[in-house]
Amino acid sequence: EEIDDLYAVSLQATEAHHSDLTHYNTDAGRLLLGGAVVRCLCAACDIPEDAANYGAFSVENYTASQIGQ
Repeated sequence: EEIDDLYAVSLQATEAHHSDLTHYNTDAGRLLLGGAVVRCLCAACDIPEDAANYGAFSVENYTASQIGQ
């Protein structure tokens, strides 16, 4: 079983990725870390990365009622 390491990904981050000294709450930070997660999930699920359209993600489309929770 492979465990991917987001710490290793975070080492690539520049100041532009950080919203403060701890968090990556910027578009660049979300794309850096979120992209690494998407790549890992796609590989684990054996689906092409371009099938995961996270660039069009909108939090308004993912409320509990919309995803059946």
